[in-house]
Amino acid sequence: MEDLNAFLRTPIVEALDPDLTAKLISQDPFVLVPGVANVRDIGGLSVSTPDPDGKRLVVRKGKMYRAATLNHITPEGKEALHALDVGAIFDLRTLHEVRKSAKISPDDLDPRAGLVNLTKEGEIEGEGIQVHHIPLADWSTTDPKAQFSRLLKYSQGDEGFVEGYEEMLGVAGQSYETILRYIMSQTGEDGKACLWHCHAGKDRTGVFAALVLELLGVSDEAIAHDYALTRVGLEPSRAALVEQFKDLMASHPGVAIGMASSNASAMILFLKLLRTKYGGARGYFKTHSGVTD
Repeated sequence: MEDLNAFLRTPIVEALDPDLTAKLISQDPFVLVPGVANVRDIGGLSVSTPDPDGKRLVVRKGKMYRAATLNHITPEGKEALHALDVGAIFDLRTLHEVRKSAKISPDDLDPRAGLVNLTKEGEIEGEGIQVHHIPLADWSTTDPKAQFSRLLKYSQGDEGFVEGYEEMLGVAGQSYETILRYIMSQTGEDGKACLWHCHAGKDRTGVFAALVLELLGVSDEAIAHDYALTRVGLEPSRAALVEQFKDLMASHPGVAIGMASSNASAMILFLKLLRTKYGGARGYFKTHSGVTD
């Protein structure tokens, strides 16, 4: 395990071993959705506390998926999502990110312009997989200095990540509640799966995955390992990410490399803060959303 942990801590500017990467991406919890990076099923993880009869519990598989942006999904990728019985997609990116990624003209005033269209042939738009845009906060409208100050935290090690994620918690309650309520509504044999994503599927996406898994009683170590797997999940798109952030890499390499890391130790520290300050995921949802006991 220690060798794998070291592997997952490899900086984004260094290529991972292609054979080991291919092996990891081809197996659970990774899911192949052509055109989409870093897709994982967060089910299958053990719950720390057994049920009243002493039976071992696990998070149900095939119901909750996390991913990077769907901007480049292929027709085969869309079919894969339908085959997974996904009923809803939750896009956590800002409106600015959505429009910039899809190269939407400023003259296009459609509020849904840039969001992925997953309607199958023969379906009326709005049927099938529903795409919900639920940005945590529109940080793109803040002062550039304030934006950079926020990004700077990710160059300050695990403590910086915890500070950044705590700031995220402060604005994410309503967006995260929306996904949680959908998950809770999909009970029984006919219940649909869902997928949530941001840009790289690491921070906004990873924090919600951590909240859900902590709420269900998964151990910190297992949650942190799921978080760390993002380093492998992003490897196929590593060159594109490095190119995207080349200016920041040249001017502030520590910030750029830090932003792209997903070290398990940072998640362990965040989960400790989640419990000590918020009373865990249950306490967070009760105080920052409309979810009750």
